[in-house]
Amino acid sequence: MTGSYLKNTEVDVFTQADPCISKAASAKFIVVDPPSKHLVTMRNDSFCTETTSKCQHQQPVTEVYIMVSLGYTRDVYLWFIAAIYLMAFSSLYVQIPGLYGNKGILPARLVLNKEAKSWDDLLEGQPTLLMLTPKLGLDIELGMDLLCLTGIVISFIAMVFQAARDMVTFTILWMLYLSLYQVGQTFLWFQDILLLETGFLSILVAPFNIQLPKKWKTAFYHHHDNILMWLVKWLLFRLMFASGIVKLTSRCPTWWGLTALTVHFESQVLLQLLIIITGNYNFFNLLTIALCISLLDDSFFCVQKAQRTSSTGRLLNSLMSLVVYGYIGYQTWKLFSLKLITKPSFKIESKLAFSEREFNAWLEKVVPWTVYMGAVSLGYEILTSLVRCFYVENSFIWKIWTGLQCVLFGAVAAGMFALSLVPHTVIHRSSQSIIPPQVFDYKSKLQPFHITNSYGLFRRMTGVGGRPEVVVEGSNYLDKDWKEYEFFYKPGNVSRAPPIVAPHQPRLDWQMWFAALGNYQHNTWFVNMAYRILSGQKEVLELIQHNPFPDQPPKYLRAKLYHYHYTAKDKKNKWFSSKKWWVREEKAEYFPPINKDHHTLTDYLKHAKILPEVKVKSPTTYIGRIISWIRGQIGQPDGFIFDIFVSIHEDFPIYNIELCSLEIEGKVALFFELYVVYNILIPLDIIHEFHFVFYSAVFVSGTDFTIRVIIDNIQLIY
Repeated sequence: MTGSYLKNTEVDVFTQADPCISKAASAKFIVVDPPSKHLVTMRNDSFCTETTSKCQHQQPVTEVYIMVSLGYTRDVYLWFIAAIYLMAFSSLYVQIPGLYGNKGILPARLVLNKEAKSWDDLLEGQPTLLMLTPKLGLDIELGMDLLCLTGIVISFIAMVFQAARDMVTFTILWMLYLSLYQVGQTFLWFQDILLLETGFLSILVAPFNIQLPKKWKTAFYHHHDNILMWLVKWLLFRLMFASGIVKLTSRCPTWWGLTALTVHFESQVLLQLLIIITGNYNFFNLLTIALCISLLDDSFFCVQKAQRTSSTGRLLNSLMSLVVYGYIGYQTWKLFSLKLITKPSFKIESKLAFSEREFNAWLEKVVPWTVYMGAVSLGYEILTSLVRCFYVENSFIWKIWTGLQCVLFGAVAAGMFALSLVPHTVIHRSSQSIIPPQVFDYKSKLQPFHITNSYGLFRRMTGVGGRPEVVVEGSNYLDKDWKEYEFFYKPGNVSRAPPIVAPHQPRLDWQMWFAALGNYQHNTWFVNMAYRILSGQKEVLELIQHNPFPDQPPKYLRAKLYHYHYTAKDKKNKWFSSKKWWVREEKAEYFPPINKDHHTLTDYLKHAKILPEVKVKSPTTYIGRIISWIRGQIGQPDGFIFDIFVSIHEDFPIYNIELCSLEIEGKVALFFELYVVYNILIPLDIIHEFHFVFYSAVFVSGTDFTIRVIIDNIQLIY
């Protein structure tokens, strides 16, 4: 990290500031010779990878300082973002006809029915590149296919080639996903706005690679990289901080009573096995891990550990860590009234030792302080980057040039930080008084681009009395022979085990869970889906795993609300079962029996512009026919299998990373442990395991504010 210098260390390092210096892509450090302020390398006790006769640095350097850089860390982060884009585009692509097609549940043509004839038209309202697709002879559905396929290709190229992980690539990926999000309606939501904000920050973080002659190529690492990576840390902090705070500001009795986790795993949106996959948050969990990479620096990825600072420095860091963790432990014991019970059996009892009024008073003080500390932290990062420019660079011209870069990107970072304060302070609106009114104006103007957003996971715990699920049934008779439609991923059949979903995002199954929390009147897309099923619409039925009426659609359709519970092993428990995964209780009628010709249904569909049906025209342009042919070949397969197939890739930038600890800012020693065993999925019918332990901490540099996020014992089985 910035300001962290290590002395007399022999490691594999490089820089691109001198023609004789190696430009190896495996850069870990920039080495500085203080007397001459030249950037030099050390490899096998020599200055560079060139032969001694060609190297201008003939004399050994007696004292070498290593500035821990972020070049490799940044590249790992960008690789992860490219991989997540690939998952997001491929997952959405296989669902477009059933969700957004002309005969889908929520046709995209209903929210976008004009062609952009100027830049003003393109940027007006909700900007999207889909306004340009009619110029290619494509309707909105084929336009969405084109954007997804383009995103899949570009993100895959970015994963394979390091040179492709640049500002231009991530700008294109962000524009493509934003364009799709603008017409996504109900089915694109929380995880998508996080990807959009992260994607925009990735544009700033990514290098601007220009194919110049070798001697003019830009360095792998820039002094302003620390400033831009700070923005990623700030986003991670906002996500974690808000996700914790909203659970108490919501006044949810389960969170206040510390009982939420007793039903948490049963009531997840889509279910899986352990922490990272319990909620089936598609690529959301992976995106959170990608944000955590910003907490590392290049020394974390080195095989040979760099020499530490002096014994005094290590002692001070250890003492500071002891004080920080001791204080956190003490406050945890005090605020949660922890008690150890040893008899008759060992257990830990806890309850909140503060009231809602005390919590709100604390929040009123803390939220402004997070703003102040964030501002100080960013200012510190900008200042140290500027100082490093003038200390490290030898040429006066390069001092000025790199200094101007730091000033420019520092101003951009300050602007992004200011904009982020609006959604950040939403958790306690009285704190918004410290934000200048001009910031709100700019935030409002930029809102259509979703470059900053507010977050908050599981504000209220649902499923306390059982996991609510809507079960759709069809029949040819009103009074008998009702048969259930079985979805790919949501609970339905009580004998079926919860399936693996991540990194796929099954939009329909996901939204069915939210629909169960309310009623169909507030989820009008459900009515559209019912009509498509009654009409036997192939595109929609392909999003459903089991259609009990394969030959001809039923005359009637209805839906019931059930509460699902995990079965128990104890025979005395009323939920006991030795064969089934679930037991369920019928609670209410969710959607009354109806046929597709009922006047109430047809009147609504006409009002919603679902009816009359739009005649789909065959594409007449060459590109339109190609996209239509690709869709015909792929169709709408199982999204999980498709996501895994397109994500198979061997250019993963980190293998068997050794567990090590990382010193941050030379002040506080926080431990980050990451052990990855990565198995390439070659034949899809072979089970592979992705087994790792990930410890991370949210650290706002230059402050004493730390939050430790622990994701432990993660096992993802494909």
